[in-house]
Amino acid sequence: MKNLFSVLTLLTLLVFGGCKKEDDVKPIPTGDIDLGVYKNTLDPATGKTTREAVQCTIWMWKTDDRNLDLAASGSEIYLGRILDKNTNKYVSAEYGAIGINMKEKVVTGKYLVYVFINKSDQKGSQAYSYTNVEIKEDKKVSIRKTFSPDINTLQYEEWNTNK
Repeated sequence: MKNLFSVLTLLTLLVFGGCKKEDDVKPIPTGDIDLGVYKNTLDPATGKTTREAVQCTIWMWKTDDRNLDLAASGSEIYLGRILDKNTNKYVSAEYGAIGINMKEKVVTGKYLVYVFINKSDQKGSQAYSYTNVEIKEDKKVSIRKTFSPDINTLQYEEWNTNK
């Protein structure tokens, strides 16, 4: 019995004695993004313009230490992949959303934000725009993109148009 107690004591010392104190894990700094996408529509009866939320796809790539090339990315952009000229390889988006908005907690840093209206039979289908944003720790970035009522299919529009 005494030997069994000694063996159990030794086992306990080996199991718990081999543990070392873990270093404090530092939390990853984050901020928030609130991004909405809209399209102005013109009511032919009244001539009044209204802003309506539009179904779209939103991609965000970190730009720190990258040289991203939208033009060379071709249709890969629709899949959330963009060419990094520094490595000559495609990189996947760090964040993405499909819908009318994106509300996310995001790791701090600089990002390229790319939005396009989802494919449909409506005028303006796959119209797109992009901008750069910086996410700072514990801060919220709210941005909106409003497309023009006369935007054509697959047409680019400056981000700040219709502000």
